Amino acid sequence: MGTRRAGFSPWPSRAPTVPSGSWRWPPGLRRGELLGLRWRDVDLDRRTLSIRQTVGLVGTTVVAGQPKTRSGRRTIPVPADVIETLREHRRRQNERRLALGSIWQDHDLVFAATNGNPINPNNLRRN
Repeated sequence: MGTRRAGFSPWPSRAPTVPSGSWRWPPGLRRGELLGLRWRDVDLDRRTLSIRQTVGLVGTTVVAGQPKTRSGRRTIPVPADVIETLREHRRRQNERRLALGSIWQDHDLVFAATNGNPINPNNLRRN
């Protein structure tokens, strides 16, 4: 699935709502930005993603919020191989969402827990 990239791997163990594979996100994308990424912030046609939300912890509670600084809100180009993986991931995530019905918690997250909720940042593997 393309070249391995340095940084966080969004593939927590036992999380079927994240794509399988060995590709990596572009350098500079922070863990909380990755977990806060929403589908509305991904432009598959223009091959960009916009950082508009982050996910972090307050104590032991997973919370979503805005990036801390104005420069944290930015648009990042995405390689074509990552876009193709995202297209496939979205298809699989939609299948899962439909199969779960009312159990699925729709937060529009690209990387979600098995029920659609945000992933705890401590469960993200760093490679």
